[in-house]
Amino acid sequence: MTVSEVISALADDGSKFDQSTVYRVLGDLGGVGLVAESRLSPGDTVFEWISQSNHHHLQCTSCGRTLALDDELVQDFIEKVHSRHGFHANATHLVLSGVEHDCPGE
Repeated sequence: MTVSEVISALADDGSKFDQSTVYRVLGDLGGVGLVAESRLSPGDTVFEWISQSNHHHLQCTSCGRTLALDDELVQDFIEKVHSRHGFHANATHLVLSGVEHDCPGE
């Protein structure tokens, strides 16, 4: 959800919070690993609950659709990066952008 969607959902329940409070709470939840923040495009930040420690997405830049990215695939990539470059990558929340093969927007 975007911050405006969170504020709208709160208003639907009769609660009223300003934007800075919502950003602060979402930042705090992100700090303890309960919420992931994704900047999917300039000015478009989305927050979502994390149900597992590693959480990844594929973001189509043509239609905006977001797909889940398998953590096992990401971990295989991280292991290859480590073996080839001696670099210990920390990828607990990864967003890869590109164009989906069968993009409905194409």
